[in-house]
Amino acid sequence: MLIQCTKSLLDQLGIKNSELYPPEGHEHFPNSFMAWHANFVTIDRIKAIVLMNNETREPINTFLCSM
Repeated sequence: MLIQCTKSLLDQLGIKNSELYPPEGHEHFPNSFMAWHANFVTIDRIKAIVLMNNETREPINTFLCSM
């Protein structure tokens, strides 16, 4: 599985670009079903991660709880 993150999500997770693997091999079907894009957003002051499948464009929202 490949998850390509935006800069804002990488900053929130504390990951540097040098620590990432290249996305080669996930551009075309059937591997594109296992490739996702991820973004960090704030919705009504609630932190969330939005994932989108590269092939189907199906979104998944994950809300993060602060304790």
